[in-house]
Amino acid sequence: MITPLEATSLLDWRGIVIAFVWKQTPFVALLVAGAMASVDRGTLEAARNLGASRLRILAEILVPQVAGTLMVALVLSFVTMMSVLSVPLMINAQSPTMITADIAFRINAYGDYGVANALGVVSLIASAGVAWVYLRHSVREKA
Repeated sequence: MITPLEATSLLDWRGIVIAFVWKQTPFVALLVAGAMASVDRGTLEAARNLGASRLRILAEILVPQVAGTLMVALVLSFVTMMSVLSVPLMINAQSPTMITADIAFRINAYGDYGVANALGVVSLIASAGVAWVYLRHSVREKA
């Protein structure tokens, strides 16, 4: 059981991570459930008949077949986390720890549009980098 004082100590980066995981889990679960529903049950049954354990079936048969969907979920979750402003401000309003919260803080508190724009470009480059890696991986997979 967690005490109120221990709960207060989660109002930092750990609380932000917990909130993002809590927020993105249903979305990722829906994507993965859809991908798992399309997996051929015959391959799972064949592995089970050949004596494979549940963990081995998961690691060697199921995960490779849903890897593309997991990549899509990862990219979409990353881009969503880069764009969310409300969670970091609700959890840790005194010192912004996410780039979007810092951009809003720079504009609203200081009127520092130059630094806010630079942070926006950094956010854009990070999101574009993740999307580029995903697109490169998916093109290589289709070829």
